[in-house]
Amino acid sequence: MRTAVDRRDFIKLTSLASSGLMLGFMLGCKNNTSSTTDCEALQPNAYLKVDKTGQITIFVARQEMGQGVNTSLPMIVAEEMDADWKNIEVKIAAFGTMKKGEHDTGGSQSVMGDYQTLRKAGAIAKSMLIAAAAKQWNVPVDKCAAEGGLVVNKENASKLDFGSLVCNASALPVPKDVVLKSPKDFKLIGKTKPKSNLNDILTGKAKYGIDGILPDMVYATVERCPVLGGKVKSACKQVSGFIKTVSFEGTGVPMHIHAGVAVIATNTWSAMQARKVLKVQWDEGDKNKESTDALFKTFEEKSKEKPAIEVYTRGDILSVHPSANNTIESAYAQPFLAHAAMEPINIISQVKKDSCELWGGSQMPDWAAETLAAELGLKKEQIKINLTLMGGAFGTSP
Repeated sequence: MRTAVDRRDFIKLTSLASSGLMLGFMLGCKNNTSSTTDCEALQPNAYLKVDKTGQITIFVARQEMGQGVNTSLPMIVAEEMDADWKNIEVKIAAFGTMKKGEHDTGGSQSVMGDYQTLRKAGAIAKSMLIAAAAKQWNVPVDKCAAEGGLVVNKENASKLDFGSLVCNASALPVPKDVVLKSPKDFKLIGKTKPKSNLNDILTGKAKYGIDGILPDMVYATVERCPVLGGKVKSACKQVSGFIKTVSFEGTGVPMHIHAGVAVIATNTWSAMQARKVLKVQWDEGDKNKESTDALFKTFEEKSKEKPAIEVYTRGDILSVHPSANNTIESAYAQPFLAHAAMEPINIISQVKKDSCELWGGSQMPDWAAETLAAELGLKKEQIKINLTLMGGAFGTSP
């Protein structure tokens, strides 16, 4: 972790953060211009922008952590637009440009949860471009169709590229209702595409939270209690470059912040060395008797009980094969393991009297902003989060 903040608040803040076209139907935005001569881009919604060169920028609200949402989600938008995939540029949606919760990422829900919304976003943009072309040709809208980044006149095969229609389309009202494509007409969805930032990843150009740097930063690393729910009794140690230690409480919520001691130093090496020799007394609470063996025994007992939830039931297997001779049973077990992201979990924070700014990845930026605002006595609007790529997450919320 690295930051240029008041050292007194540094660890409390960073531990909270570590546990960081506009659309009418999303944020009540209007088109970027009503002039057909003075426009830079068509921006009918928070998910996409089409500029006068025909390039389409798609803004991804869900956090990219290696699962590929910065490719799969743009494919959904591009499909409904009938865009040329070569003209697609993908960017991280700035925090605050979407409704609350739409930046949060987890449970493998990104594609499922955003599927219809993204289809509608692309269809709206396409509808406006087609309407602009129909008006220019003076033909009915149903005589026009989009194809590969072009609008085609079905009567005479004339074509106009998306870029040439941007300004005229910007002057049109944003439609509320649009017709979505039939899945049988899909050309992108269901097809394999390389990750949109794969080349940047392979060549080292991709920027992650840990790549950030600010002037006069101090650094910290955290020592956490080896037992879930444990608390800090005391901690002390100093090495060269060491500044101070800060103890903090956990939230008591699964997958949130656990109690620990943060070691603050002038550089990462000093912080890590001080952590190694740190002397901490822990109050391990009532969970210090738990073990993998005990968990396996509990799971075995639970497996013999009636399921709390039956997800799917069809037929009666025992009525078909009642004999024990026709039954094969097998048990599978895996020990309790910690999720470990490839990129060290990190955040950069800068705290001022009337604002707090973060740089880094976060699966739950709304929660981070609300928590920080409460802790600092600020409004949520005074918390700015600059989201970045994450080098893995695996259930852990940076």
